Amino acid sequence: MSGKILARASAISLALILAACGGDENSTSLGGVDNNGGENGDNSEQASQVAKVDIMTNSPQLGSSGASKAELTVLVKNSGGVAIEGVDVEFSVGNPSDATLTVTQGTTDASGIATASLSLRGDNRANREIEVTATAAGISDSTLISVTGTTLSLSGPNSIPLNQAITYTALLSDSDGQPISGEGVSISSEQSFSVTPESTTTNPSGQATFQYEASSSGADTLTVRSYSGESAVSASQSVNISPDTFSFSSPTQNAELSLTETHEVTVRWEQDGSPVPDGTEIQFSASRGSFTPASGLVTTTGGEATIEITSTTAGPALIEAVPSSGGPTVERSVEFIAEVPAKIRLQAERTQLAPGESTSVTATVQDPNDNLVKNALVKFNLLDSTNGALSSSSAVTNSQGIARVTYTAGGRSSEKDGVTITTETNGITAIETLTIGGQALRISLGTGRELEELSTTTYIQPWTVIVTDTNGNAQANKNVELSITPLSYAKGTYDAPDTDAGEPSGRWTYNEAITCPSEDVNRNGSLDAGEDANNNGTLEPNATATTPTSVITTENGIANFDLAYLKSECSWVEVELKAVTTVNGTESDTRQTFWLSCLASDLAYNESNPIKPAPGNESPYGSAANCATDE
Repeated sequence: MSGKILARASAISLALILAACGGDENSTSLGGVDNNGGENGDNSEQASQVAKVDIMTNSPQLGSSGASKAELTVLVKNSGGVAIEGVDVEFSVGNPSDATLTVTQGTTDASGIATASLSLRGDNRANREIEVTATAAGISDSTLISVTGTTLSLSGPNSIPLNQAITYTALLSDSDGQPISGEGVSISSEQSFSVTPESTTTNPSGQATFQYEASSSGADTLTVRSYSGESAVSASQSVNISPDTFSFSSPTQNAELSLTETHEVTVRWEQDGSPVPDGTEIQFSASRGSFTPASGLVTTTGGEATIEITSTTAGPALIEAVPSSGGPTVERSVEFIAEVPAKIRLQAERTQLAPGESTSVTATVQDPNDNLVKNALVKFNLLDSTNGALSSSSAVTNSQGIARVTYTAGGRSSEKDGVTITTETNGITAIETLTIGGQALRISLGTGRELEELSTTTYIQPWTVIVTDTNGNAQANKNVELSITPLSYAKGTYDAPDTDAGEPSGRWTYNEAITCPSEDVNRNGSLDAGEDANNNGTLEPNATATTPTSVITTENGIANFDLAYLKSECSWVEVELKAVTTVNGTESDTRQTFWLSCLASDLAYNESNPIKPAPGNESPYGSAANCATDE
């Protein structure tokens, strides 16, 4: 199964990350009626000095769920590059019905900075791009914010018998995995076999179901589509139609298998409605675990072949069965899970908060062999004199062994380490302390819409970090430490555009099969027990992006730096960029998460000369819709 997400090509990859000149003929915007914030002070003495306006955002991408917002920072300077105070800045957005601008500071402060925030509005959860413009004294600058994360998936059997109506389900969901209802979905069969209905609408669960019936044996491809143009998303699934019936009896699809137990795997094979002869050989293989017998080769009895499987490591596994003499092949996805908590770690995303601010608090649970434990109930307890609160008193660990809650600080300051959060599972505890008191410095991190080609294999993207005090005064000569960490990676392909299906011509179509979380769960850069989800002996994704270790701010409180990464990783890897500075022992930080972008020109498609796109025709992490394999 694969999901064609044109949005990441148009939003992440295409952000249409414009060349350093600020744009090219491949770029697009959502320009339109202005949604204004602030007033332009063209007649002021300060305005007459304005020579340059730079707009940056801390979030080049926003999730399509609308749960987050982008902070906008505008820097106004004179011809000598000196920041100008007291200049009115006007903010505008392409489509006022699509996004809301909230101006938080419409006049530049002592650092020449004006600020606003942008949030999505309405029920539009399609992937798209939003152009935001800042204008001061008639001088403007724009940046693109990409709305991403809406996906369409297709589920159903990969191998089916002839002349039987089989149910398939398409699921449309936003960046938070929440269902999107009321959107149209079209269905097609490459072999023009029967699909009923050929078009439908997603239900309140975001699902669209249909019946598929094949009238001849062989191979076919089912495709579902939703939205159109640059917002178009689609998913395809290859289907093998066999005159035979060959399928798994157990375990069920996506079953959770305990590490402490032995599990039976059974397939059944019938030909012309009758079981195959006893003694027919079936070969089993698995991406994780071991079989009994170890060879994975067993024979049928009454048309069924059964083998036992166990595993010592937790994680997803793909089990495959195929007749030794040739015939239909079936696959089944399962997950081996650890269930005995022995260790717990607790970490807050930020340990220094201002009153009223929030931070994520994460507990990670492991078993005695360091496998990540799933489905463990983790309790959280708060000791806090500032009247702060936790979003929940408990959470259940996921496949990464993680249980997460949110802490929101109260309305007043605490002593150093004056807030204590304790977590417990299975009698094992861990503690994290926080300090509430307002950060001594304010730090902002942002980028425009420029991406440059450093070499034939490498991109660089300019970023800026701005450090001010709480009154907006620039902080010069501050050391800012930088780090970048992979968060997740995508598997899939870039395909030639299917213009008949409404896909935009002139660029390769991004076809995502699946997004997988980074295997480096504890972010220590080394492969630890229980982290190798695809069982290939390496950590995915690669540590492909780099920044300077640190930068020093200028007299304007500004430090510029370049983010460098391989072209082959663009659109395939999501990263977190973090900036930290410290004064008088108090740490201030900010971080941004985004998918590595591609230049629009590197995704251009020419039918007469289809040069391979920069990120390759296939993800460096494979194209199979399963995180348990590196294929």
